[in-house]
Amino acid sequence: MYFMRQRLFACLCAFGPFTFTSSSALAASPFDIDSSFGSNGVSTIPQQQIGFIESYRLATDSDSNVYTVSSNFNGTNFITKRLATNGQLDPNFGNGGIITTSLAPNATFDRVCVDDATHDVVLLGYASTQSGEVVQTVRLTSTGTPVSSWGDNGISSIDTPGNAAFAYGCVFRSNGSALLFGADSFPASNSPNEGQRGFVAQLNAFGNLDTAQSAPLTMVEIPENVVHHNLAFTTITLSADGSYFVGGTAYDTDYSDSDIGLIKFAADNTIDSSFHDGALVIVDLGGDTDKLAGLLENADGSVTGVGVDLFNNPDIDFFIGRFRADGSLDSNGQQEKFVTLPKGAVAESVALDPTGRILVGGPFDDENGGSYEGAVRLRGVKASNAGGGLNGGGSGGGSLSASMALVLMLFSLAKIATGFRVQIGKASGLL
Repeated sequence: MYFMRQRLFACLCAFGPFTFTSSSALAASPFDIDSSFGSNGVSTIPQQQIGFIESYRLATDSDSNVYTVSSNFNGTNFITKRLATNGQLDPNFGNGGIITTSLAPNATFDRVCVDDATHDVVLLGYASTQSGEVVQTVRLTSTGTPVSSWGDNGISSIDTPGNAAFAYGCVFRSNGSALLFGADSFPASNSPNEGQRGFVAQLNAFGNLDTAQSAPLTMVEIPENVVHHNLAFTTITLSADGSYFVGGTAYDTDYSDSDIGLIKFAADNTIDSSFHDGALVIVDLGGDTDKLAGLLENADGSVTGVGVDLFNNPDIDFFIGRFRADGSLDSNGQQEKFVTLPKGAVAESVALDPTGRILVGGPFDDENGGSYEGAVRLRGVKASNAGGGLNGGGSGGGSLSASMALVLMLFSLAKIATGFRVQIGKASGLL
């Protein structure tokens, strides 16, 4: 199998940064601040209200509520918050919008996902054991009560073949099972060099690896002789037929540069060969810290991806592009724009809500020295029924300038192909 690298950087050097030309002067940019969220698009929570914050991550549910998870300095208490669609703490969640738990004090959690059917939240992270780090999850009701049927009294551990695994997110199916995804280290016996590979695991309704599935655990591994050897899956979009796209970040050996990656799985958790011949698509956005922030599937089977380059934080370089159903990158409607966050903001997490709006979360410091947790919401993109251009929240699409079209044509010509490995395992290890 092969994966494709579409080298955009050389084109950017030759032609300079490109801009999106709107078809209408009144059409809103998909990167404009959404003023209906919080105060002029920014929602902040004073840190003294919830204690010292070590990290800050975002997730959303089907109602576009925003969830965050963070911890105190020593990691013994984990704090989950729910912001309503207006950016305010939701009083119907926990205690005034906040849940604090010390259920698993020996674990580290800084991701969260939501079961829309029950409104339960699942904290994601890892726990250290004698043999290494294992994926660990904690499931809580919307009032903060542990769900006793999940794992062992609300705590579930998933062992992977490597010795250092971490969960970056999950999504729930209608039958109560969950798709968990993240990164795992290479087993020492398979690789002389330390590295990461992406994984997807299906959990049953009780939080355990679903061994009734033929492929409950899938590892996607990039060979050592490829520059971007390390892979972590960080985002997913689930289709009505049970298939799904999972994407993430491919890092070079010393993690100094990264590109985005995308692959498609069938409903039975096997890799879908119809999407790019069953291979991982790698796209270089031209930055040093390219990350895939979110995915939206379109009606025609294509998928819209939102990528970010956080190198010049708080100036974020956003990239929006569409992958056709066969895995090729469509030049129609690609957009790129630098967005400067409000003063003092640092982006630690970027996510999409179900409507395609872009959420940026992280710590904020105001000009008076105050510290806050914060979230900014941008207008974002919507999934396309026709699979053509992208739009900024319903305010009209856009057209590409002639110079942009030339650059994109060159993008499609600049491809480098090489190989990658896929390993499918069960609970006992790799097959």
